[in-house]
Amino acid sequence: MTAQVSAKGVAATGCVLDPPTAPTVYGELTTPCPFSGVGAAVSGDGVHLLYVASMNSFGDMETPVAFPIDIDTTPPGISCKGGQSFRAGARGLVTATVTDSISGPVTPVVSVPADTAHVGTYTANVVGVNNAGIPVFTICSYKVVALRLRPAPRLRWGFKTVGASSSISRLVVSDVAAKAQVNLICRGSGCPFSTARDVTGARCGSAPCTATARQRRHRRTVDVVGLFSGVKLGAGAQLTVSVTKTNTLGGVWLFTFRSGRAPTERTSCLEPGSSVPGKGCAARQ
Repeated sequence: MTAQVSAKGVAATGCVLDPPTAPTVYGELTTPCPFSGVGAAVSGDGVHLLYVASMNSFGDMETPVAFPIDIDTTPPGISCKGGQSFRAGARGLVTATVTDSISGPVTPVVSVPADTAHVGTYTANVVGVNNAGIPVFTICSYKVVALRLRPAPRLRWGFKTVGASSSISRLVVSDVAAKAQVNLICRGSGCPFSTARDVTGARCGSAPCTATARQRRHRRTVDVVGLFSGVKLGAGAQLTVSVTKTNTLGGVWLFTFRSGRAPTERTSCLEPGSSVPGKGCAARQ
């Protein structure tokens, strides 16, 4: 940049740029001031000090006054906050830190809203600027993680085993959250259906589920024992009951039927969009 010194009604001006020590009298300045007229180039990032004073025709001299000249041509630094994670559907800000040792950042911490509509790993462009008006941007990564089922669903079940086969005497899923879906999968000997079956709207026994207004809004009970009336499931057959909801960790119960003994039960979780129980979500269940 160019600095220029001018004064009116004086005999002379003196100045000095970035002296080793601050001048205290006019005589320590360079005269005439080389910055008068067309001015002179000042370069190099940092704060430069131009000391200026004038003298009139009677020989009266000013005390030198310092004028700071700030030069910053270097972009600021920016770094993302590590490990940024947000719950699905919640508000969140992807943040980064801006640093600048010369002119300083306009805002030390900058942020942009996170898109938390879906579970997954995403990126966002975050922009900062220093007081010299130089912008900088970086790409920050963040995760959107699944919510937990609230309320947590419960499964009440009962089986009768006679010989090599078993029948289901009770199978009720309760505390099913609003907008959650209940699915059944039955594979193997005796299964009454072979593909996944949505039973969210199943009846409670022989009549529609009766519940209080609060329960109807926030939780439901799904009784599916009627689907297995008269059904005998052979050894090795598997029944999966799952409760899932968009962007939410699902609950899964897996029953494996055995000859002459009650079936085994394994409870697990289900990551949104996954078909493999327990994979990627066991640590958070």
